Amino acid sequence: MKPLTTEQYEIAREKAIERVKGRIGEKPTREQFRREMATIFTPLDYLAIVVFVAALLISSAHIVAHMGKITATNFVAGYTAGIVLDVTTYTVVHQIGMIMLAEASMLLFMVMHGTGKDQRAGRKGIAKQLSVSLILAIIAGVFVFTANVQSGIGLLESLMPPLFTVGIGFRLETLIVELLTRRTTIDLRYMSAMDTFERASHDPTAHPDFPAFFKQQIWEKLTSLVVNKEWKDAPAGFRSSIVRREMERDSWAYAEHDQRDEAVADWQPERPTRSQNALARSGKQVRGADGDDDTQPIEIDNEPIVSESN
Repeated sequence: MKPLTTEQYEIAREKAIERVKGRIGEKPTREQFRREMATIFTPLDYLAIVVFVAALLISSAHIVAHMGKITATNFVAGYTAGIVLDVTTYTVVHQIGMIMLAEASMLLFMVMHGTGKDQRAGRKGIAKQLSVSLILAIIAGVFVFTANVQSGIGLLESLMPPLFTVGIGFRLETLIVELLTRRTTIDLRYMSAMDTFERASHDPTAHPDFPAFFKQQIWEKLTSLVVNKEWKDAPAGFRSSIVRREMERDSWAYAEHDQRDEAVADWQPERPTRSQNALARSGKQVRGADGDDDTQPIEIDNEPIVSESN
């Protein structure tokens, strides 16, 4: 096939860049990567919320009673400097604070432990299941159980609220982890698209589709030449070879040649021999070692020969 000229090659490249710019489109938004997924809540989860709220209220009441008894007994009055708290304020702060510190922190650290599975993936043995968040969740759970047991009611009645709170808390942890996982997946896809958009906007040749578009445009330009039209339906392997030839034809200009290659330095174009010239004038074909026609095209001088005797 007849190769492309430098100008034709650059035209094909510009058309490929224009196709990439059309493919890039507008700047992506995060909303474009949201997928319509089924809700993670089930009817049982709504029932679990009812049980969880009831258990949390009872457990919180036990914590209030437990902290009220401790603070009222251990309150020390008589300070007059700085912020002075009376026994009522001191007790209320501890009661409300310990509810949030115990119940909320237990659920928080359980969720943090669940979301850290990927970070613990490289560990072995029991260390794979342990984390600082899990230890903190256990400490908060121990306080909740202690406060309920020391509330003064029966053992079963005091253990039911924290057990139900922790049990439903595991389900709540699963739901929260799933929501965070879906959000993280959207973030990763969005950031990947933004990275591609920014790189392609700055340099369209960095877009993943540019190589394919460039090859298509080169082949289209090659077959648009009149002498190459008969190759338009060539198989894929042939197309790939010809396009690669076009793309690599100028690669030598970017290569570094620090060492002198004698074989290259002594290279000369092949010229026809006397025997080949004689055979060419006689009209016979010259066969090479492989049996192919090896006749070299030459130009015969048609000027009249002047005799030296004259």
